[in-house]
Amino acid sequence: MENQPTSAIQLIFGRRGCGKTTLAKTLIAEKKRLVIFDPHSEYQQGLIAHNFSEFSQLLLKERFNPYMKITYCPDEEDINYIFYVTCKMIYEVGDLTFLIEEIGRFVTAISFPKSFDRLVRASRHKNIEIIGITQRATDIPRILRSQATKIITFQQIESGDLKYLKAFLEVDDVNRIRGFNKFEFLEYLDTGQKTYKTFKPNFNPPNKQKLSINS
Repeated sequence: MENQPTSAIQLIFGRRGCGKTTLAKTLIAEKKRLVIFDPHSEYQQGLIAHNFSEFSQLLLKERFNPYMKITYCPDEEDINYIFYVTCKMIYEVGDLTFLIEEIGRFVTAISFPKSFDRLVRASRHKNIEIIGITQRATDIPRILRSQATKIITFQQIESGDLKYLKAFLEVDDVNRIRGFNKFEFLEYLDTGQKTYKTFKPNFNPPNKQKLSINS
């Protein structure tokens, strides 16, 4: 299949309203095979499932489709177990982009699901790109951060989050991140390369957005 990930694992941090979801929608716009785990129904891409039964049937039906796009908006109470099982299914299907909104709810230093750990470790072998999105940098356990090929951080202001960022960024970078405006972010690669970027979303036509990014 043709869904070649550009990065095996991308993590996106940012306070509410900073632009991280808008950026994420742009990143996945051209993906051919995509599954979104979307607890707050923010994406609505492709086929929509609101419970695990619907989702599992769609994934089974579409698993060989070269243009599979499924958004799963789980409404079950035991959402952590649902995430665990979803990761197992994503591993078996392979060759896709898996976007996880509010990843910090499901993957922590205390609770790191084995099925997700397996997914991370086999992401390149299974041709699976993972995009994890959360508000606070400290939501991401360091074991996951160490596996990331790209980290994108929008504004962070909490002392704990700023301290977390200092573990792999310079003090000047962290100070600049604290003062970011909306739609400003720092892109950090696992090679150590850092790039400051801003973007302005343009909506034309309505409900379809284009993105211009300036370094």
